[in-house]
Amino acid sequence: MSYADLVIRNGPILTMDPQGRIVDAVAVKDGVFVAVGSKPEVKRFIGPTTDVVELDGRTVTPGLVNTHDHFLQHGISSAFITNIRYPVAKSIKDIKEILLPRITSSSKGQWVLGHAWDETLLEEQRFPTRYDLDSISPDNPVYIKRVFQMGVANSKALEIAGITKDTPDPLHGVIEKDDNGEPTGLLRGRATLLVTDAIKWSLEDKLKAINQASRDYHAVGFTTVIEPGLMAEAIEAFRESHRRGDLSLRTLIQVGFLQDMEQTRWAVQNYSVGGDDKLRIIGLKMAVDGGVGPRTALFYDGYRNRPEHKGNQMISDDDLKEMVHLGHVNGFQVAIHAIGDWAIDVSMNAYEYAQKKSPRPEPRHQELAALKKKIEVIDKRDEETGRNSGSLSLTLPTKQRRASPLKVYENAV
Repeated sequence: MSYADLVIRNGPILTMDPQGRIVDAVAVKDGVFVAVGSKPEVKRFIGPTTDVVELDGRTVTPGLVNTHDHFLQHGISSAFITNIRYPVAKSIKDIKEILLPRITSSSKGQWVLGHAWDETLLEEQRFPTRYDLDSISPDNPVYIKRVFQMGVANSKALEIAGITKDTPDPLHGVIEKDDNGEPTGLLRGRATLLVTDAIKWSLEDKLKAINQASRDYHAVGFTTVIEPGLMAEAIEAFRESHRRGDLSLRTLIQVGFLQDMEQTRWAVQNYSVGGDDKLRIIGLKMAVDGGVGPRTALFYDGYRNRPEHKGNQMISDDDLKEMVHLGHVNGFQVAIHAIGDWAIDVSMNAYEYAQKKSPRPEPRHQELAALKKKIEVIDKRDEETGRNSGSLSLTLPTKQRRASPLKVYENAV
């Protein structure tokens, strides 16, 4: 008789199987259920070394799968970065007061980081500036990230990043400047990389962040996450965590964000689909446009206050088609960030191109943006163009929007 490693009993235990069964007990051996049913059915799997968990009426559910979340980024935020999200911070004044203790306790020159403000929720109804942050931190570099593709750096952070009034806007990014041409500290799109690339996280920092993220995710019931967009150093951190036996959350990695054909070739030459039950490479990640907040999402009709501005297309139609096709023929699930309706068309056309050129059963490529709106746009354009998106076997993952800190499930294991 092979005894179970773990028995959980005195449920209820929600199986979520096709019959919708609710059972009293389960037994697990080597990570696999070996018995699901009543307490008498499971009792025989209990041996001298079996770990028995008594639920005492608490509910067990299957682990949740987070289909799109920046897991490592969350861990870094949770372990190292000050929370300035609304409603923790309701104003720029609140942001400064929250950051000040971290600044005063940091050594001179140490980075101080805060995540993540939204000007539409702040009492001042404006963007923070470098001058707001300079008033509390003249000697430490400070960078506060917006909820998406924007951030504000103080003067010290701009100095370290080499940003001056003479610095040109990077491709697909904007360095906001005042009437005198001086940077205000506000960075949009890929201009944020000028600062974030200057912030260095060691391998041990990343390992600490992965452990912290695992604790946070487990606390709310997640057991699996798709990590959308990691490059070599970050992927190696996950592999090292796994080698050390610390990685407790099943992690599925999409390699990216890939910005051009050269990077896509690098990805398929250095990585392949595969792994084990704990850590797997599953796909490639690309981005056609940005976000609505920083006005970088790509729309046919532009923006209400700037109808002539359509947003940013970060990869050309032809380049995206070849990038997607290269990932497609190498067996990857290709995920594309596309927010605006124009960007959605560009990405859908790339998927169609790859599938027509090299048919593949159930490729399960991933189209990412606001789910309901995306389906409406895809259906409308299919009707207008005769495109058959239903034949492409796409998946449309949902994204989590958190307005408050993660809360622990009550009455659950």
